[in-house]
Amino acid sequence: MNLPTEYQVMTWFGRGPQENYWDRKAGCPVDLYQGLVQDQYVPYIHPQENGNKTDVRWVALTNQDKIGLLVVGQSLLETSAHFYTPDDFAKARHTYELKPRDYITFHVDYRQTGLGGGSCGPMTLPQYQVKPERVTFTVRLRPLGPEDNPVALSKQVIYCSKGNNNPQCQQICVCGMGVISHLSCLRIRRWGIPASSKTPPSAVNPAFS
Repeated sequence: MNLPTEYQVMTWFGRGPQENYWDRKAGCPVDLYQGLVQDQYVPYIHPQENGNKTDVRWVALTNQDKIGLLVVGQSLLETSAHFYTPDDFAKARHTYELKPRDYITFHVDYRQTGLGGGSCGPMTLPQYQVKPERVTFTVRLRPLGPEDNPVALSKQVIYCSKGNNNPQCQQICVCGMGVISHLSCLRIRRWGIPASSKTPPSAVNPAFS
């Protein structure tokens, strides 16, 4: 997706702080990180894919006023953000040919194939390759305001009155006050308690604890 350039503060809970990939992440501990979008770019001599983050629980892009977008995965995600598009990297032969765009390209991926060592060694090992197959994964998008805490918001749990595996209950809408549904069969709760309750949270989404 594309976002305005003002949303250039990237915060994520996953592996970092440097770029990491499926087969190259052991030295990147899972933690809470923050940096500018421009600093996620890795200037390889031959421009190419770069700046990816793995095992991400949630990621947010905000402006200097802490207003922006929160993305929470129901499973682990991979993400990156750049002032360049994938096509820019593919077409450029040298770094000087890259011209920053007037928007941010924000990637939210299920997974990327590992790097391997194709430039100076073997290609990506089979266990780190993304095979052509049908994949379903869920993300939750939520606007962030100056007073919002993305750590707490990432722990919201969504329950459906017909069961969370009901195929009719997969799509949800998000508003500034919390999560709502446009499907009558979906019952929303936070942390296992009614959303309207003032009771402190007693449970968290196990995927993000």
